Amino acid sequence: MRYIFLILILSVVFISCKKDNTQIENINGSEYFPNTVGDYWKYKYVDSLINNSTSFVDVNIVGNKTLPNGQNAKVWVFNFKDHAYTNYVYQTGDTIKFLNVYLEIVNTYVTPLLLNNKWENSFLFDSIQVKQQRSFILNKKNFDNSFLLNEHGYSFNYYLTRVEWFCPNIGLLTKTRKEYNLGYVDDSYWELVEY
Repeated sequence: MRYIFLILILSVVFISCKKDNTQIENINGSEYFPNTVGDYWKYKYVDSLINNSTSFVDVNIVGNKTLPNGQNAKVWVFNFKDHAYTNYVYQTGDTIKFLNVYLEIVNTYVTPLLLNNKWENSFLFDSIQVKQQRSFILNKKNFDNSFLLNEHGYSFNYYLTRVEWFCPNIGLLTKTRKEYNLGYVDDSYWELVEY
């Protein structure tokens, strides 16, 4: 009788156990340039300055902040495995601006993105141009109507290059960034994993 009871209990346990194959559903944002509290992206991050180390970066829009100029901005937090940094992001007319915690412009987008559009970025001799518009395939997923952006910036003993694929309503898909300032300070690759 004990054995029958034990077999019955084990059968119920094994039948009720099943592997959870639930995958996180990726949802497109409602904005052309996603900038809403609660938006989230996860990127594979490869740092070529540290032996091509691979980790992940979680990007979260966590709140709102009023800047000293009165502009309302969203607070973006970039969480790396060993540090985090914050940007303040807001839109003025057709231009989206990213500011660091020192309120310096670190990136801009002019929307809507149009093929061959070009604009100046944060400092003299720094420009971004839309080079291509087409479908972009990443990890077997097709992102229609994506844009290739090329940034080139330079000054004395300094240069910056950034090649980025951007998809409206989703955001950054991939980015390669190289920055030199009396030596390499950034040589990285970003790839969207989840949003």
